[in-house]
Amino acid sequence: MNAGSMMVEHLAPSGVLVWITAALLGIKLLSTVVLLALPRDSWFDSRWTAGLWWASKITPLLAVPCMIVLALKAQQYGWARVFACLMLFVVVAVPVKIWRRSYRGSGTGNRAAG
Repeated sequence: MNAGSMMVEHLAPSGVLVWITAALLGIKLLSTVVLLALPRDSWFDSRWTAGLWWASKITPLLAVPCMIVLALKAQQYGWARVFACLMLFVVVAVPVKIWRRSYRGSGTGNRAAG
């Protein structure tokens, strides 16, 4: 056993991480599909659609570290590197997307009726 797998050995059992990852990615998929079915201007008109928008942005930040740990536990270091690169992308892309949304000023849901 090497140092990488020993570091993650004490974490949650693999089965639990698999279910957490699957649930998070399922939430991401479901929220994205629902949002894409709605007009973009209505995404922040109600609380539940705003919650879906946030869920579609936050769940990858939670799922990718679980994927990295699973890859390390399985000693799949190539996949761990791929997931680490994915995490780097997510850590950059998600704040940029949130910043763009709040910069436009339509993220409050309090738009004037027009």
